[in-house]
Amino acid sequence: MRLPTCISLSTLAIALCATQAQAVVHPPVVACDATVFVSDDDPAGLNVRSGPGGGHAVVARLRQSTWAHVTGSRGAWIRIDRATIDDGGDGEGRAEFSGEGWVYGPMLGVEGAGGEEGGTVVRVQPSADSRKAGIIHPDDGEARLQGCSGEWLRLEHRSYANPGVFVRGWARRDQVCINPDTVCN
Repeated sequence: MRLPTCISLSTLAIALCATQAQAVVHPPVVACDATVFVSDDDPAGLNVRSGPGGGHAVVARLRQSTWAHVTGSRGAWIRIDRATIDDGGDGEGRAEFSGEGWVYGPMLGVEGAGGEEGGTVVRVQPSADSRKAGIIHPDDGEARLQGCSGEWLRLEHRSYANPGVFVRGWARRDQVCINPDTVCN
């Protein structure tokens, strides 16, 4: 009599495991439109992957200071559709990557730009009406990309000038500097 009970329990356990595996839901991709730069200093380059996560195949590598066009995010993973590197020419740059790819967001960055308040205003929420979280001053180090939404970039920044100052929040794409080799004022 015990044998059917054991079979029933193992069948139930398999059914529960299968149900749990199907319950994994990935957060949606949040659409955005911005340009950022590769801040990863690995000589091999920043991995561009076929999907959002380290388990996906590497489809390309981007060199430091390459500009990447961001089209979406899922958690800390950023979707890009193209990347260019400054070739010293007409300002358009040379194509390094084209197509859909995913990179780890904290390996991408922006810098503060001059503005009405002496730098890039970072907000608590992705809205001009949101409370100010802080300011990223020009030439005070890069802010790392954590995500995006529309024309807003979710950033983390630790000040070079004042190491105790840490800012986390949202900045509009037109309020940041995407060229790490210059100071945008």
